[in-house]
Amino acid sequence: MGSGASYEAREAQEKKKDKQERKEARQKLKQEVLSSAEQNDEYMMRMRFLLQVPLFKRLPKDEQPKLASCCRSEKFAEGATIVRQGDIGDAFYVLQKGQAVVSVELPDGTEKQLAKLGPGDYFGEKALLTSELRTATIHAETKIETLTINKKNFDDLGLSDKLKFADRKAQKESAGAKDEGVHEPTEKTPEQREFIKTALSQNENLNAYGTVPDQKINALLDAMWQEPVLKGKRIMKEGDIGAEFFFVIEEGCFEVLVSGVIGDTKEVLALQKGKTKVVDVLKRGSTFGELAIIYLVPRRATIVCTQPAKVWKIDRRQFKAIMTSSSEAKQKEFIKYFDSIPMLEPLLASEKQELSQVLVEITFYKGEFILRQDEPGNTFFMLIEGQVAIFKDGLQVADLTANHAKGYIPYFGERALLEKEKRAATVAVVSESATCLMLDKDAFDAVLGPFKAIIESAMQPMTKEGKAAKKAHHPSDEGRDKIFMNDLVNCGRIGCGGFSTVDLVQHRQTGETYALKSLNKGFIMKATMRPAVVQERDILFLTNSIFIVRLMECYNAPEHLHFLLELCLGGDLYTTYKKKALFGNTECAKYYIAGVSLAFEHLHERKIIYRDLKPENVLLDHLGRTKITDFGCSKFAMGRTYTTCGSPDYYAPEVVNSQGHHVSVDWWALGILLYELMAQRPPFESMFPMQTYVKIEKGIDRIAFPITLQGKCEDLIKALCKQVPEERLCMKLGGVDNLFKAKWYAKFDAKRMRAGTMIVPHKPLVRSNKDQGNFSSDIKDDLPRVYPYTDPGDGWDDFFASC
Repeated sequence: MGSGASYEAREAQEKKKDKQERKEARQKLKQEVLSSAEQNDEYMMRMRFLLQVPLFKRLPKDEQPKLASCCRSEKFAEGATIVRQGDIGDAFYVLQKGQAVVSVELPDGTEKQLAKLGPGDYFGEKALLTSELRTATIHAETKIETLTINKKNFDDLGLSDKLKFADRKAQKESAGAKDEGVHEPTEKTPEQREFIKTALSQNENLNAYGTVPDQKINALLDAMWQEPVLKGKRIMKEGDIGAEFFFVIEEGCFEVLVSGVIGDTKEVLALQKGKTKVVDVLKRGSTFGELAIIYLVPRRATIVCTQPAKVWKIDRRQFKAIMTSSSEAKQKEFIKYFDSIPMLEPLLASEKQELSQVLVEITFYKGEFILRQDEPGNTFFMLIEGQVAIFKDGLQVADLTANHAKGYIPYFGERALLEKEKRAATVAVVSESATCLMLDKDAFDAVLGPFKAIIESAMQPMTKEGKAAKKAHHPSDEGRDKIFMNDLVNCGRIGCGGFSTVDLVQHRQTGETYALKSLNKGFIMKATMRPAVVQERDILFLTNSIFIVRLMECYNAPEHLHFLLELCLGGDLYTTYKKKALFGNTECAKYYIAGVSLAFEHLHERKIIYRDLKPENVLLDHLGRTKITDFGCSKFAMGRTYTTCGSPDYYAPEVVNSQGHHVSVDWWALGILLYELMAQRPPFESMFPMQTYVKIEKGIDRIAFPITLQGKCEDLIKALCKQVPEERLCMKLGGVDNLFKAKWYAKFDAKRMRAGTMIVPHKPLVRSNKDQGNFSSDIKDDLPRVYPYTDPGDGWDDFFASC
């Protein structure tokens, strides 16, 4: 009895221990799942934040995930020193939350504050670009969070070539410095001050903004100095754009001479150059020079002194700083307009703020000319109200209308900011009035000079190849030719799934054909697939590879979400292999496996797991080139993920065991695909899924390879399908290159494969851009089941449409 009782006690104890271990294992797994989910969520938030940072907006969209994966999050307490002047720098920071202060230590030991930084601003780039010592100290004014990139990752990503940084050090340090060469003002008697004040108040151009405040009048008075002018001296020349001074005549006489006659629109467009003639005489109390200074328009006349004179002068910088300073409310309004100007998109918030302070707002009226063809120019215009017409060689070629509702702010004259080029066209006001914001070259160089390379690049004429590539690119390209859904004509169904269809559509105007994938919103809601749809769209937006089907546009319809995709008329690999009996063809298998591996390389660099490899998801374009499609199971993942999805025959052991998986599952699946292409069936195929899972757990080494594979690609398949994920061939140091170094790939030109110039082993027969002959004839004509959809009203799908 005692022995039996002891045995039962031990058995109960063992069961209790096993139960406790299982409970601990479940808790550990749950914690791992939560930790992994948090890590992946953090990665997605980081990537979405970086997409909004102006500095990175010109970084190609497919580089954004790589950038996000290289950043690490750092937190600094209030008052902490992040960067110290004089230190050796090895990191670049993007401010994510909080405020920081930039300061420098002066030779006398005092500290001078240069600027404040907020979310989206960056610092530390100098040390990475030129290995210079830190030129300033950055303190955390509040608690802050940064995204930090170290020098190695910065160099590996090639960011020094892909990003354009502002030379903010020189800009900020010079901002508060005393202007050199400013003329000393002349002491003025009360009578002289009153005289000048009266002359200024009578100047119509100065009062175009409304009555000039006494504060500005007094500031002008204080800065002016007096100079004598000899008879016969020319102080202004018609056509000059180097305006430097504003004048008030106290004594003497000046003649105003012009070399042409200004008439109505048609006369001006064909301006006749005649003899110089006097059109006005300026005497005591007259003022001139303000238009060329404020608006940087060419001098409209020549002015010559005809009697010895005395004038009061103020230079351009002082005059403009006093007269064009805008209120804070106006500056905020100007900044809103910048979002509609592509060439200003890369600017930081602080730099947009500076730009807003040097803009001038001016209103032109019907029949007036803002620009004239062939005249020299150095002013850039943004049309914020009204309509203008563009004339070239006397003929109207276009018209521009500001439209705030659609966020459309036309602009013109931008070339003048880069070079002093002649105006290429005439711009005339056709509405009752037109209001413009103007930026002259001097102000541009002072505030945006360091961005010249970026802006010049944005305006650079494209080659024919470049234009073609731009038009073919996905919807993250702002300059693309948009494809509207109303312009598409359905030509027939080429694919059908449980809740989606794929149709061949043609553009009415261009004749181009595309694949339109449609997802039923009702099913998305019923199956709680909203996160998956968001992931699929993000992945297509943030990838750009010749081995991946390209996204063209996204549409949001009442019952469906639509992806407009690059059309692959060669059909899918499964149908092609069945129809053409390509199973066992070594050259075909090498080519298709190589194409898929390069697609995976592109995805994995961006922390994207594909997870749905099978022959049906590998497409051929009209030339026979390989492209993978269908990203419904794909996911951004920094670490492990635990969702089970994909095709059971292609599951890796860690998916079957729910142990958590990462990108290594795709390399396992690649080995399974190679086996299927060579043996006509996957290695673990069984009548029932559970039998398949048991075989997968036992591993590839337990599979009896057909004679057709032995001595050929057997070793490569086993190298890809290692039970331990980290030991799979392409997970090792060397990545995809390890695949091409395998014996089976001897003499394979991987370089040409990467470039997309390798001759394809099988070219599909494609008779036209609407030929559906390479798609399965098993596709049913009827629609898949459509679930009724009721809009929840939370705007979950507002993000989806690209046009």
